[in-house]
Amino acid sequence: MDPDPLSMKGILHPILLLLILCIKLQAQPGETIDWDYEINLLARELEARHPDLFFQTDSSWYYQSMEQIAGETGGLSLFQVSVRLQQLLARMGDAQTMINYHFLVEKPQILPMECYWFDDGIYILETDKSYEPLLGKKLTAMNRVPIEVVVDSLATLLVVDNEMVLRNQIPRMLTWFQLLEYLPPGGLKIHDPVPGQDRHQLPADRQCP
Repeated sequence: MDPDPLSMKGILHPILLLLILCIKLQAQPGETIDWDYEINLLARELEARHPDLFFQTDSSWYYQSMEQIAGETGGLSLFQVSVRLQQLLARMGDAQTMINYHFLVEKPQILPMECYWFDDGIYILETDKSYEPLLGKKLTAMNRVPIEVVVDSLATLLVVDNEMVLRNQIPRMLTWFQLLEYLPPGGLKIHDPVPGQDRHQLPADRQCP
C-alpha cells in the first residue's frame, strides 16, 4: 500500500504538496469543504516542508493571512479560493511554491483569442472568425476596465522577478474568464449576457482604433 503523500515529511517539494491538496479537494464535488481545516493543514504542512518559507515575510503575517482567507470562503468556488491562496503565496516571494489553480480553468470559459505583449502594449494576434475585426488591435481596456488595472490585478498571482514574467504569463491569463470575473475591482462581469448576444462574446471596447 502506498504511503500517504501528506505524511512523507521532507520528501515532497512544496509545489507537489499544494497540487495534491487541490486535487484531493476537487475529487470530492459532493462534499462541503471544511476550509478552516484544509487551509490550516496547508499552512502548517507548507511551513514544515519549505526550507525557508519566511525569507521575505514573517510567520505571523502568513498565518493571519491564511486564517483570513479561511474565514472569507463563504460563497466562493474552489477556483476562487485557490486564487486567493495563490495571491498569498505569490507575496511570499518564492516562484517555485504555488497553488496549481490552472487545472481548474474551464475550457468553455476561455476567451477565443491569443494575445502577445509587444514593447508598446498587448495586441490580439488570433481569434475566432466571428471576431476578425479584433485582429491586430491593441488592448486598452476590458469592459471599461483599463488594461493597466487588469494587468495589475492578474500580477498579484505572480512572483514578478522581472518584466519578462509579466510578458510571458499575462497574455494567456487575459483569456481566462474565471480570473477576469473575479480579480479586477468588482470583476469584469463579462459573464452577464446581453439580450441577443452570445455569452462569450468579446466586448467591443476591447478594440482600439
